[in-house]
Amino acid sequence: MSGGKKRILYIVSGILGGVLAFAGIELLFFLNSPGYFLFTLLQGAVVGAALGLSLGVVDDIAYSRLKLGIIRGSVSGLLTAVISAGVMVLAAQLYLLLAGAADAVRFDSFAGAPAGDSSLQSPEFLSLVSRSAGWMLIGMASGAVSGFRRGSSRRFWAGILGGALGGLIGGVVLELLLRSAEGGLSAMTARLSGFLILGAVLGFALGEFERRLSFARLRVLTGANKNREYLLSGRETAIGSHMNAGVYLGDYEKILPRHALVVRNGEDMILKSDAGDVRINDGGLEGSSILKYQDVIQLGQAKLLLLQP
Repeated sequence: MSGGKKRILYIVSGILGGVLAFAGIELLFFLNSPGYFLFTLLQGAVVGAALGLSLGVVDDIAYSRLKLGIIRGSVSGLLTAVISAGVMVLAAQLYLLLAGAADAVRFDSFAGAPAGDSSLQSPEFLSLVSRSAGWMLIGMASGAVSGFRRGSSRRFWAGILGGALGGLIGGVVLELLLRSAEGGLSAMTARLSGFLILGAVLGFALGEFERRLSFARLRVLTGANKNREYLLSGRETAIGSHMNAGVYLGDYEKILPRHALVVRNGEDMILKSDAGDVRINDGGLEGSSILKYQDVIQLGQAKLLLLQP
């Protein structure tokens, strides 16, 4: 899968996560869960699980590792659900804190102190701020969990930054849509539209930051996976036939589980032959060699082209 198609997959997966989140929230409404605190807790868990699962499988779906993707996505969904449940409770507490501070300002104004901007102290605005902050943190959680399990600091920060931006923008739109609804069917439509937008924006932001924070990409030039691209963002990226390899070449002959290694050393990218036969630009590799963009790497029956991200 090319880089452009993978970013589209991020958006589609985000939208799917939005659909799952909407379905889960509607189920909570149907079950009429008791108490504001419990509903807030479950709301965060449901949305976090949906987004964590859907966005956590993107890498493995892109690289045809569906079974592994289901396992990893489930783990991502579970971890994101736990974090998101706590986040939504904190968002509710933030609202109470802001509302209490606003009440104090309004009380002081009766004693002759300057009155604050009432529009910025209204319960509606404070709720918008606190809940949008909650969606932003849920976006950060879903991106961070996905990046963390890949073992790359760049992917981790791509998840943090992309999740924060996507969660904030999508969360604000979601909250504004909810506040524009009049109840009944229109409220359900607003929730569905809001979660779809939240998921789509979050997926777009994660895919874009992942690309921008990578330092190179490898494009497959031959065989069954021709034109598939792998982003390089970690300090070390293994190339081989093992399912956990950063560049997975399991569909090719004469590829060892850990055939070669790309190491990031400052501004240099170094290719090391771990065990298998490796060639660069039709020349043999002995030990290691510094790579440059447009180099062609051959491992067994596979050829890879090194490109800028």
